[in-house]
Amino acid sequence: MRAFAIALLLASCAADTVPSGSGVFVGTLDGGRVFAASVWQPDRVLIYTCGVDATLPQSTAWLLGNTESGNVEAADGPFSVVATREGERVEGSFVGMDGPQDLQLQEIASPEDAGFFALIDGGCRTALVAFREAGNLRFQGAHFCDALGPFFQVTPVLPPEVLGGELRVRFDDGAGEQELVLPRLTGI
Repeated sequence: MRAFAIALLLASCAADTVPSGSGVFVGTLDGGRVFAASVWQPDRVLIYTCGVDATLPQSTAWLLGNTESGNVEAADGPFSVVATREGERVEGSFVGMDGPQDLQLQEIASPEDAGFFALIDGGCRTALVAFREAGNLRFQGAHFCDALGPFFQVTPVLPPEVLGGELRVRFDDGAGEQELVLPRLTGI
């Protein structure tokens, strides 16, 4: 019985040091043209941004940083982010090739309404951000094997009505059309 009480006490102490909620945040930048997602762990953060069409190479980034007291600063090449997590929101600034932009992300409360899906295969990354806005499902993603591109737009094979634990996507990298299954990110 004493061992159970100690385990329960340790578990409750650990819960106080880990942020509550999903830890996964989604939103947009640049007036909705650039989608963004972040995954927050107690000691590190992944921030992904994805442009579309002309903004694809200028705004697609994969940044990892350490977090301290809910703050993160991360940079890779021409991209950087400074952000703060406060409850269910992440706010800060993202700098892409088109200059600085406000970063405002909302925590995923309902997995059926939003998700961040990604797969790393060697040096290549494929990722997609999806969320419902005014009842409509919006999604944007990219495949790239180098931090500076080339970047290839990713789309779901079938627009999903309900987002699950994985998402099948398609892209054409010039060598032909490819399909991948991206798992939902819940941690890094």
